Amino acid sequence: MINELAKRQRLGIFRVTAYARNDIKIDILEDGYESYLEQVVALTGQSDVTKLYTLESKENYKIGETNAEKLTLILNEVELEDFDPSGIL
Repeated sequence: MINELAKRQRLGIFRVTAYARNDIKIDILEDGYESYLEQVVALTGQSDVTKLYTLESKENYKIGETNAEKLTLILNEVELEDFDPSGIL
């Protein structure tokens, strides 16, 4: 997820939607997004402003009996001074 979001950011893709179906893949999706945020903060530094994908919406739903999740991310300019990536989702 980290590499895919970085690639889309380089290409200037404004909105990204990611889907996961079943609890294990939902956990992987959420962990991947949180890791992306942590990496951006670590590489950029806490006092800088940078562009990163922020959460626009999170939708939980069912496909039959299976849990599913949709994350919609938007490329935004964010000031990282007080930004804490933990607990975003």
